[in-house]
Amino acid sequence: MGETFALRTRAKQAALATASNWLGNFMIGVLTPEAARSIDFRFGFVLASANLIAGALVYFFLYESTLLSLESVDIMYSIHGLYPWESRSWVPPGYVTRRERDEEHFRRMSISAATNISSVTQEMVDMVNNDVVAKPKAAAV
Repeated sequence: MGETFALRTRAKQAALATASNWLGNFMIGVLTPEAARSIDFRFGFVLASANLIAGALVYFFLYESTLLSLESVDIMYSIHGLYPWESRSWVPPGYVTRRERDEEHFRRMSISAATNISSVTQEMVDMVNNDVVAKPKAAAV
């Protein structure tokens, strides 16, 4: 079962994948003894064919998500025109490769985030100070 579901549908897809996994295992347990008795060694060809079909499905329908964060996988899913067989070479924004971040990109982001946080923090401090000055506490009598 893969773990690269889109954030929007993650819970439903994980539940469906788990249910199909249990159903598939149950069917294998029920059908294998009878199939092995009926078609003998040819049952191996049935299993090999199923593996080839599964391999084709993985190649043509599942995206490669090695070394990607959940957010990066979600970005990758939202790109129109990116096919699963091309996803191996896709690199998220702000990265040189999937292993190597573009430090300059993240440094710019952290500087702008710190500037925004400090301005918000300063506004909150000013608001609290003005509120305290405007409404002094009454002295205890």
